[in-house]
Amino acid sequence: MTLYLFPLNFAFNSFSLSLLVVMAGLSGHSSMAADLSLSQAAMIAIFFSMSANARNLILKSSDGAIERSIVQMRLLSAPVLAVAAVFVSVYLSKVNLLISLAIVVRQLSEWFSEIELARMERTSDHKRAKVFLAVFVFPLLAIAGALLFAPPFFLPALYIWAGLPLLLCSGGISRSLATLSMISIEWAKILPNCGSTFIIGMTVFFFRLLIAGFAGKDVAGQLFAAFALGSIVGSLYERTIGPSFKVSAELAKASSLMFRLAWVLPAAGVGLVVMVCFLGGTNSYVARNVYLLGATGFSLVGGFVMLGAQTIKINILHSNTRDDVFMADLLSNFAILVSVPVTFLLFG
Repeated sequence: MTLYLFPLNFAFNSFSLSLLVVMAGLSGHSSMAADLSLSQAAMIAIFFSMSANARNLILKSSDGAIERSIVQMRLLSAPVLAVAAVFVSVYLSKVNLLISLAIVVRQLSEWFSEIELARMERTSDHKRAKVFLAVFVFPLLAIAGALLFAPPFFLPALYIWAGLPLLLCSGGISRSLATLSMISIEWAKILPNCGSTFIIGMTVFFFRLLIAGFAGKDVAGQLFAAFALGSIVGSLYERTIGPSFKVSAELAKASSLMFRLAWVLPAAGVGLVVMVCFLGGTNSYVARNVYLLGATGFSLVGGFVMLGAQTIKINILHSNTRDDVFMADLLSNFAILVSVPVTFLLFG
């Protein structure tokens, strides 16, 4: 358990909202899945744009200078970014205000939890990491239960799930606020990584906004759930266990087994696409969820390719010669964004 404690923490910190989107989509709440996904995209566009590959930089550093720089930057920018994120979610993405406020609180929780967890991983503070894991898991189970079995309690559960990790970070935030009297930010390392994450964040936002505009909210909800399912392995690898491979020799031994098991992704993806092609006209469930199942199949194949790309990215970020992957992120995300209108024009 201890060996995988930090990857599990980062998984629940970064992907709990994506899991809710998937559950909402699979349980028939397509409109809720679209709202959660569009609000998440707004938060990613604003907050992830300023995340600067924080965990990799903190784990790579031999002192606390880069961590202090990242904390100070986030403390100074958090109030402005929170207001901007709510504005984008409500007025551009057309998401309900109460849901948007809950998701921005959750994003702040994830933002500051990432730094706390990276610090704990670097110093091997397993005791406190177990507390964080409990705070991530049990509220998530409660909100999942509310979504599936007691919808009237969904919104209160959403706020509890969103705010608890931020309360757990309050001590670290208070200590960091005291350092703002002497601001010292290593811009030379942070700015290129901010540029990289800015490109990714804005691409996710406009990618989802374009799909919602072209396909409508109900179909978009199915597609967003499918993309979340297909990309979850690659994203989990990048944000959770991938960086841990670089700081834990014991964990790194399991990497070859993981990559062999990853071949299940393209096999499952091709199987889903074939099933949709052959059963789409005869099976009622497949016919109702043709977008969800077909897009999940293609997304699983893409997720396998993404896994290899994320491995290369993490190796570069932890190398002794480079600290950013700005140009690679620029080119790949430009191609992703252009694919939406091109696909719509070609296939409708």
